[in-house]
Amino acid sequence: FAAMSGDHNPVHLDPEFAAATMFKERTAHGMFSGALISAAVACELPGPGTIYVGQQMSFQKPVKIGDTLTVRLEILEKLPKFRVRISTR
Repeated sequence: FAAMSGDHNPVHLDPEFAAATMFKERTAHGMFSGALISAAVACELPGPGTIYVGQQMSFQKPVKIGDTLTVRLEILEKLPKFRVRISTR
């Protein structure tokens, strides 16, 4: 993910550096979670052909190596012109 995003923050890549941070170990890039959400929207709900036009994210806690992530999508509102508002968790 670091190579693709250009985010080479050592908290994600260097175990010794990360051990000295508040996290005590390496963490996943925050936008890795965002990429999983994007994939779920594009492939599952609403699905193929979806144009992703925006998102708001807040990071509740760090994602650490070995964590299992689950994306939950809920359509909150159908809008004009084939648009929907989706909640993700």
